Amino acid sequence: MDNDEIVERLKAMIAELDMLADELRWREAGMPNLVDMEWPVRARNAFKKEGIVSLRQLTKLAPEDLLRIPNMGKLTLQQIQDNLASVGLSLAPSRPRQYCWFPRARYG
Repeated sequence: MDNDEIVERLKAMIAELDMLADELRWREAGMPNLVDMEWPVRARNAFKKEGIVSLRQLTKLAPEDLLRIPNMGKLTLQQIQDNLASVGLSLAPSRPRQYCWFPRARYG
């Protein structure tokens, strides 16, 4: 194994430890666990497919991020938002759309 592979593995391990530490802080603060809450089947399937295992991960996502997941519709999104609101949480704010401006071609 070369140095680059070792560095990449260490970075991945550090990222996972950071995620676990965040999750522990959330649990110590009395936040429920993602799996302890009632979710619609489509939401649970989406969480599993996207690797979302904690409320912390879920609250970092904006509504448009969730709507990009296959089979995630507006009704499921609303149910997710309602569940989060019931425990005092919400999704991340929507990001403004980025528009690309192209100057008008001038002919003549």
